[in-house]
Amino acid sequence: MVDDKKADMAQYPTSRVTEIEHNVGFVASRYNRAHLIGGTGMAKGNNDTGGQPSNNRRARTLLGWLERDEAVRLLIGHEPIPEDDRTQADTLYTQQKKAVASLQQRHIRESVVESATAAWGLEERTHDPALYAALAGLDWSLQVVDLRRVVAHQKTVMTDGLDGQIISIEKKDRKRILELCLPSEQPYPPSNLLRDADQKGFTVSSHSPNLRVSGSQAKIVQIAPAEGMHPSPVLAVTFFLSMGANYIKVVNYNGRDFLREGYHRTTALLRLGIHEVPCVYIKAQSLDELGNGRVTSLRSEILLGEHPPLLTDFWDDDVSATIDQPILHRAVRVTAEEFDVQE
Repeated sequence: MVDDKKADMAQYPTSRVTEIEHNVGFVASRYNRAHLIGGTGMAKGNNDTGGQPSNNRRARTLLGWLERDEAVRLLIGHEPIPEDDRTQADTLYTQQKKAVASLQQRHIRESVVESATAAWGLEERTHDPALYAALAGLDWSLQVVDLRRVVAHQKTVMTDGLDGQIISIEKKDRKRILELCLPSEQPYPPSNLLRDADQKGFTVSSHSPNLRVSGSQAKIVQIAPAEGMHPSPVLAVTFFLSMGANYIKVVNYNGRDFLREGYHRTTALLRLGIHEVPCVYIKAQSLDELGNGRVTSLRSEILLGEHPPLLTDFWDDDVSATIDQPILHRAVRVTAEEFDVQE
């Protein structure tokens, strides 16, 4: 048996942290904005459920860049079964795949609009200490970019429930666009914790997919079992949860600019005809800094190939489609386990 006084506790897993996404049955806050949601696709209706709770949200997906099985699954809304009639989905996918293949080679230029930087007053925002804290370790600057020249690595963008502040923004309203793209205040993580019955675990969830584990620490603290009682030393293992930095981020790699964060906002702005926006502009050494490799991202050979998708392609009915996707919550679960380790 391990001698607790001599064991190096750092080598034993004392807790488990899990980040998951799960479907939830609630009615999301929505807005009836057909001009932002419409387009070719197989999604049925306009999320009209006759007053009943809906577990789906409307989205646009880069259908022409997907593999057939994934595309069909998204179009019909579930994993295909033998009884499904896939004809319409297969036909639409084939059409869009051909449309992508027929594109001329895209000579994509970097998206920075250097002449516009001064007009946006980004120099003052550059000195914001919150920016330095959120972007520590990255080679970054604040720039104005043309969204029409930015490559999309994310396969799908939600278009349902777009914020009213985006809908009402005008092209000349630089103050509001700046605050939308580089917000001066960052979101707080949720505080609605669920504790396990055995007191050895917590679960926290959020509507936002940006909830994440941002760090951890362990140290000895003095804890009293009850008020007025003598405290005893215990090892406190703490995990930090955050919502991330809610800035629009564009990553430059291999001569191309890729959108890293801010798909919801940028595609909505493009739909409104607003192309030039401020952002955090990051010089990357590899695609890993893009966050690529997740199931929500396109393959690197597509992104670095002759016909990568641009943000504008989300609204092109020749290569993209409207779909319904389940409403997901991001959840983080922290649990502690007790077990014996043989010497």
